[in-house]
Amino acid sequence: MILSLRNLAIFSIIAIVAGGTATWGLKTITYTQTPTPVQEEVVVGSVKLEIHLDKAVYKQKEKINITLTLTNTGNKTIFLSRSSPPVLDFVVYNESDQIIYAYSWGGFIAVVVSYPIEPGESFSRTFTWNQQGKLTQAVYQQVDLGTYFIIARTTPGGVLYDEEGKTKQITMETQKIQIEIES
Repeated sequence: MILSLRNLAIFSIIAIVAGGTATWGLKTITYTQTPTPVQEEVVVGSVKLEIHLDKAVYKQKEKINITLTLTNTGNKTIFLSRSSPPVLDFVVYNESDQIIYAYSWGGFIAVVVSYPIEPGESFSRTFTWNQQGKLTQAVYQQVDLGTYFIIARTTPGGVLYDEEGKTKQITMETQKIQIEIES
């Protein structure tokens, strides 16, 4: 089959867009698809909670970095009122909507603190989930291949903010981010 220059150019573009390699004369052009980050956010009053993942598809046993950020969007200082259990938490659900992992399930020493976040500032923390899920009361093991959902949340009473001279305790939870674990 003889390809015209036009057809060869079209074939090369299709191959590159599809994530392949195209050879043009003596040059080889390689296109590598970069994973798209995924995120969700929720705003309550003057407080914004965000969850950010590097991508939505992971290999089995690949560590998953989860960044949670709490931002003060108002004009008054807000406070994180406690650190144990942690104020920022993430939860993993399976396809049956059952919680299989929550960062706050880990053993923590009871510590109460008050951490201020000034107007326009953020508090951020990155967690790593190693794809372990809770099967029984105390047994964790590698989760199966498939679809999972991750949310960010604040623990009850963990965020305090002042609204019109009154201190409010709020609990926040983002929408679910869908991820895939494949072989």
